[in-house]
Amino acid sequence: MFCQKCGSENEEGAKFCATCGNQLSNLERRTEQRTETASTVERKEITINSEVFSNYWSYIKSTLKAPSQISNDFNNGLITLILFALFLPISLVVFVNHTVKRLSFGFSPVSNVLGFGDVLKGAIITAVIIALYALIIFLTLKIGKLSISYKNIVATLGHMNVPIMLLSAVLIIAPFVGILAYVFILILLSIGMQLANILTIYRFSKGAKVDSLYLAIICQVIFNIVVFVILKEFALETIEEYSSYFDVF
Repeated sequence: MFCQKCGSENEEGAKFCATCGNQLSNLERRTEQRTETASTVERKEITINSEVFSNYWSYIKSTLKAPSQISNDFNNGLITLILFALFLPISLVVFVNHTVKRLSFGFSPVSNVLGFGDVLKGAIITAVIIALYALIIFLTLKIGKLSISYKNIVATLGHMNVPIMLLSAVLIIAPFVGILAYVFILILLSIGMQLANILTIYRFSKGAKVDSLYLAIICQVIFNIVVFVILKEFALETIEEYSSYFDVF
């Protein structure tokens, strides 16, 4: 603990400063204790954060080895779906801004066409779509007379979509490689998403009274209709909002 009068450091619990003889108050002791407590909490937070990262990295590596397995790791599965919900709209915003600047030959506005608000809106829409799909799987399995918890569905859906999440991260830098590179990776991502979703319901529907193939088809048809309706409204709203940026063409 430190003396408030001369600033000298003293042993813990000392009543008088060893340098100037000033009486050390309880306030100084409490301040020192609070500082030590804050440092301890900070070290624990750093340790926890490093453990979370380490566990998630191990989760990714194990998932890439066997992505089609059913997983009960809800936390890491949820993290995967959240990251995907962020990476995909970020990549779309980067693609639109980069493409507009390239095609306008320097005549487009200095500011970007899309911004953080669009990323946030896209992330929310993507998260809602994922949550709805998990709900669709849950209800479809109910039709097949299977009792699977929504939490397990989210965990497995996240597990299945780890490769898709990593591909969506690559998609962010794809526009700087070229438009064709972005489109190609986006097509791969779309196919991969459909495959991951089908595998998720197929894995859960074994033993159902309705054939697994029919359950998967029902689930995908409903899901694609919902996605089409949501994305159609979002696309029309975005185009109308930013149509003034494209008047230069």
